Amino acid sequence: MKTKIITFVLALFFSGMVLLVSLFSSSSLNYKFDLQPGGNFSTASFPDINYHLPFPGRIQPINVLWPIKVIRDKLVLSLTVDKLEKAKVALLLADKRLASGAILVEQGRYEEASEVFRKSQIYLDYSCRLVSEVSAQTAGATSFVHVLNLASLKHREVLEKSITRFPEDARPIINEVLDGPKLVFEKSSQILNERESKPSENPFGD
Repeated sequence: MKTKIITFVLALFFSGMVLLVSLFSSSSLNYKFDLQPGGNFSTASFPDINYHLPFPGRIQPINVLWPIKVIRDKLVLSLTVDKLEKAKVALLLADKRLASGAILVEQGRYEEASEVFRKSQIYLDYSCRLVSEVSAQTAGATSFVHVLNLASLKHREVLEKSITRFPEDARPIINEVLDGPKLVFEKSSQILNERESKPSENPFGD
């Protein structure tokens, strides 16, 4: 209980700090763009995974306050002791990074998007590794694996759609990132099968 209170207070403090500074500053980081968007976007259809991504927040990776937000997120994650709860926090951070990356793609900021997508998959993989260490008898563990299993498909959907907008010379980068949700889907499906629980259908046909 004491740890949770400390976590909450610290998270509240850093959130308040971010909000306070944002009221006095609207500056953004400056990036040098070398990549140009591709001329033609694919019209291929993609599976629409029934998984809702959270609102990524007002402070996006191109904002000068982004590093403060990153520190806050890492602090909250490190102070979460219970492995299942930590896995849930990691998934939330992965989902928010994914949503931020999708916004950057729409803005044509492909370099920044590829980096945010990469961070997203690091959190997704970490969530999977944590939950794989949790006993099947832990309350809510199998239920969360189902959530993670479906989330990995949503991550793949967003990345598959995004890659069609990336410049040709940048696509190998996003292709590497795509391995993340594929592996998490496989690992989480294996965990569910071991626990005699059916994983989500894979609509990507592989």
